[in-house]
Amino acid sequence: MGDALKALFDKASPGVINLLVICIGALIIWWIATNLTALKKSLASSTAVEKLFALQSEYDKLVERTRILERSSSLLEGMKTACSEARLLLYALLSGQTIQSLSEFLQPLTERLASGIKASSRETHRCAIWVQADDEHLRMVAGSSAFGAKFKNDVRLLIDGSIAGMCYRTGKPSLDD
Repeated sequence: MGDALKALFDKASPGVINLLVICIGALIIWWIATNLTALKKSLASSTAVEKLFALQSEYDKLVERTRILERSSSLLEGMKTACSEARLLLYALLSGQTIQSLSEFLQPLTERLASGIKASSRETHRCAIWVQADDEHLRMVAGSSAFGAKFKNDVRLLIDGSIAGMCYRTGKPSLDD
């Protein structure tokens, strides 16, 4: 094959050889240009995909932040209601009423407190208001519906042997699960 090309170049005129070199050069330049265009499109596509993933990630973060803010807003609204009711309870107690006479007022308060600490609608939490019955026991004055009617009437807890008693003794809430 090398001999055939050598014979072709020996017999060809310099103009034909120049035209052949120009055609081969043009083909090489065209091939490089098409590959560069394809590479540019590929890079643009991958950049668009990266931007799409970044936007999706940012969207997910914003959705999570919105969910947290909505939950916080709901909790703050519940706390506002509970605080206003607690203020009314304090006024009633300061006016001379006993805590036992306020059970119809305390029951909705305990229900709202129990529903306010839920993270999802499937959870059921028990919430109660306890008063000191004697030196060793706390007695339930009002409790959420999760306690049940029979359980609410005669519940007593040891001050030294229960979480409610520990909170009563220390004056601090227990935040353990």
